[in-house]
Amino acid sequence: MGCVPIYKKIHQALDKKKSYGIFITVIAITINAKHIAITIISMKKKYISPQEVVDRYHISYSSLNYYTNIGLFKVKKRNGNVRLYGEEEFKERKAKITRLINEGYPLRIICKLVRQGKEKI
Repeated sequence: MGCVPIYKKIHQALDKKKSYGIFITVIAITINAKHIAITIISMKKKYISPQEVVDRYHISYSSLNYYTNIGLFKVKKRNGNVRLYGEEEFKERKAKITRLINEGYPLRIICKLVRQGKEKI
């Protein structure tokens, strides 16, 4: 039985997460006679994929595409054919857009406010 270098084990653990722009803060490594266990204890993501947006924020994929196309959400980075949004910026902007929609503003006005940088009314 061959020995697998530790960096390969770490990459295998990260590949299972299928996330983008991860910064690992702590990794716990347990080594015993038969195997190596790697546990990711804490990590902070910088980018979020459209699928993660759909799952986490309960926005339909078509709505996310529409909002991106009209300029409400900005794509921060691309990984091949996958758009990636800044996680913190997306979270803040979505909260502001939701608040403005609940106050009765139409998307046309919300887009103008966001483009002008006046999303804090």
